[in-house]
Amino acid sequence: MYGLYTYVAVFYLDAPSRWWEQDLPNIRWSFIAALITLTVTLIQQDNRMDWRRHTAVLLFISYTLWMWIQSIWALSPADHSNGVTLFTKFCIVLVMVITLLDNREKLQGFLFANAIGCMYIGYLAYTSYSGGRLDGVGGSGIDDSNTLGMHMSAVVFFAAAIFMTRSKQVWLIAAATVPLILNTIAMAGSRGALLAMVCGGLAFAFLRPQDQKKQILFYGAIGLLAFAFLAGGDYWNRMRSISDAATRSENMDRSAESRFVVIEAQLEMAKKYPLGGGHRTTAFLSYIYIPEEYQSSEGGRSSHNTFLSTLVDQGIPGLILWLMIVTRLSKYSRDVRKFSANSDSNNLCWLNAGIGAAIIVILAGGMFAPFLRAEIYVWLIACQCSIYTIAKSNTATGVEGSSK
Repeated sequence: MYGLYTYVAVFYLDAPSRWWEQDLPNIRWSFIAALITLTVTLIQQDNRMDWRRHTAVLLFISYTLWMWIQSIWALSPADHSNGVTLFTKFCIVLVMVITLLDNREKLQGFLFANAIGCMYIGYLAYTSYSGGRLDGVGGSGIDDSNTLGMHMSAVVFFAAAIFMTRSKQVWLIAAATVPLILNTIAMAGSRGALLAMVCGGLAFAFLRPQDQKKQILFYGAIGLLAFAFLAGGDYWNRMRSISDAATRSENMDRSAESRFVVIEAQLEMAKKYPLGGGHRTTAFLSYIYIPEEYQSSEGGRSSHNTFLSTLVDQGIPGLILWLMIVTRLSKYSRDVRKFSANSDSNNLCWLNAGIGAAIIVILAGGMFAPFLRAEIYVWLIACQCSIYTIAKSNTATGVEGSSK
């Protein structure tokens, strides 16, 4: 577990993007931490989760294998090679995390470590923000405003779940992380992140323990008031454009308009390449399918939709696998809610609500930005599989927090 915490710390500290990186050797810190932790974990195989029992994990590995097969005909071999390498690493991380999180305390510790990491990002954002949209603060994989806003919107429900469990050692710290995370979401100025957070909040309320309606209403109202206070006038002015984009009115800004153009182009790409063109196909073909006035200043245009990214990049087989993963995670979440209700385990139910809400954030936010490369997606698969096994075991044994 200390190795896992080190891996999480490396992710959020992200030495290459900090000023103190110049005093450190130039090595793959994150990958080394993951590989060492996984190796030790597999050697010490006592009371560990068996990742092979989880359909969602096997589906994710199958998705990666399909990417390897696509290497035969990938339109951009260099980009596809990078994608295959990344998803192969994600498989290592997935096996590592799910193998380690074999009881409720470890699962809660992992969620708490992410909340602390986002609190650190929130502190960096607060001390360095100088106006406009927040870019270049989050670190590897979450340094742009859209992805950072999505990531923080997901992890805020981790902190909320830990706070609601009332664990004496951590609940106060969890409460302290929420304002910094909400403030960072406001600074990011992402419309997709706001909509995703609203969807996540509804999921959190639905998955809560059945006897906790008053608590969720009370703390939910406090969270809404806090976010409304932290978000300034510029933020809300930008959010008002959501209705223009939804109706495709004349007042719709250029950014929103370009997304519809990209979507139409992606549907045409998918028709021509039903088996997918490989990783980052949208960007590779954008010069052909997207008018020049809608391309970025650097040239070309990337996808803004995870669903369509999957369809264009990995084709119909990849999209089917992705939807099967989502369906399986949804089933796990509903089952945990049922198991927890039967065993009267509110703490486990709150953690499930936090994980389920975060998954909804990723899925809803994925309608506005491509999050296939987001590592939190892999962590959430592991967490949902872990809590499902724990809850199912607790139902059979009547002992909370055990994996047996």
